[in-house]
Amino acid sequence: MSLGSISVIQILFVQPIILYQTCVDYNINDCENHGWSLPGKVFDCSGNLIIGNYIKEEIVEKKFEIPPHQLLRFSVTIYKIDSWDNEGFEISANDNIIYTKILGDQDGNGNLCGQTAWNDMPFYYEKEMKISEYELQVKFQNHLDQGLDDEQWGFRNFTLEILIPCVNFYAECNYQGELFQMCQGDKTQFQSEIPFEIRSIRMNNNTVIILRGPHYSGGNTQQYTTSQPCLDSYKFPKVLQVE
Repeated sequence: MSLGSISVIQILFVQPIILYQTCVDYNINDCENHGWSLPGKVFDCSGNLIIGNYIKEEIVEKKFEIPPHQLLRFSVTIYKIDSWDNEGFEISANDNIIYTKILGDQDGNGNLCGQTAWNDMPFYYEKEMKISEYELQVKFQNHLDQGLDDEQWGFRNFTLEILIPCVNFYAECNYQGELFQMCQGDKTQFQSEIPFEIRSIRMNNNTVIILRGPHYSGGNTQQYTTSQPCLDSYKFPKVLQVE
């Protein structure tokens, strides 16, 4: 179906795109209602609220829905508390270990919380990545072997954000068929480079897509701010604008 030469598609990416944050500020409700697999206990650690009391090989994990992207980043501050005996801590993304830290009881610059006899130590980690899946499972796991009165860990300031957002256009409904992706910063695309008509769009909620064509939706301009699983067929215009 030809839509003629007067048709427009515009993409506006709105920044920042923060998908999830927890325990960033001194807000106990934010820290308690975090949605991770183990609730832990929220307590003050030298002026910062942390989610903690995790011990003995406990795994704390959470799954996130991820929109189309070229680059995402997550960051977190982990707290080593009390007498770790050269024991390890791991961070995994979709079951792949991406970070390992081994600490002993002398690591740190003094007591922050927990038992007063031991040094404590916060350490910050961030990771930039691109994943092909539309889900990201982040997992924290320790290898401690003692109880709460001897060693534990906690975390705060977890942030997951999209650095380079994208929009996926599909040739079939329900995000199936041939795929064409446009990302923030991409050059203008011409119709000859996009050989199919749009039937569905996957996007994040901080993106605005404007479609207009003489034979699409009665020629009326349509604006979308959420993913569209099935559209009336829309042929790409001669020029695709990205802002």
